[in-house]
Amino acid sequence: SHIATVRDVLADLGAAAIPELLALNKQDSADPIRLHRLLALHPEALAFSAATGEGIDALVERIGSSLAKRMHNVTLMIPYERSDILSILWREAEVLHEEHGEDGIAIRVRVPERRASLVHEFLTDKPPPQS
Repeated sequence: SHIATVRDVLADLGAAAIPELLALNKQDSADPIRLHRLLALHPEALAFSAATGEGIDALVERIGSSLAKRMHNVTLMIPYERSDILSILWREAEVLHEEHGEDGIAIRVRVPERRASLVHEFLTDKPPPQS
């Protein structure tokens, strides 16, 4: 099947461990029996139609919840001399709150799981005051 072929290629590229969301486009023009069979074989899959928009909301919601599971809310104290870390956070994390202090910047962020090791040494248990 095409799905197995794509999964084989991803495995060859070393991407087999990356989370997968099987999305079946052309729900509006697909053979209903074939579509039903595919969804029965892959119950985690979502069917949608880019042409009509049907199923797009469910697809966006599934992507959002999947991403949220791989994000962690953390409070960090970043010394001013570590602007490299701040740059990465502004580029790759969602900054929720930032406060400049005497020793550095207290920052509350939603950081991707893959960046957790980068910020581990800056973790603090004191969240910055909310404005």
